[in-house]
Amino acid sequence: MNDLERIYDWLANLDQLSHYELLRVTPASTHDEVRHAFHAFAAIFHPDAQAERNAIERAALTRIFRRGADAFHVLSDAKARAAYDLSLRKKPNKR
Repeated sequence: MNDLERIYDWLANLDQLSHYELLRVTPASTHDEVRHAFHAFAAIFHPDAQAERNAIERAALTRIFRRGADAFHVLSDAKARAAYDLSLRKKPNKR
């Protein structure tokens, strides 16, 4: 799968992924593991890291990156993460 295919694959599944799945961590991951995962995610999906892309691809990257940034902010804050975990338990059909 090339980079462009990977971008569109992520975009197609973006709304179905939990914060954990998006950053490829588990609920047992430490703060440092979440931070490391976000930095790896950002290296791939940050629009500025992909300056050679056209406007449509950069818009897709921006959408993916913003969702990842939101996930990082939730998972890196202990209270927000606890609330998020509780919301996942209340919605069994939601990841």
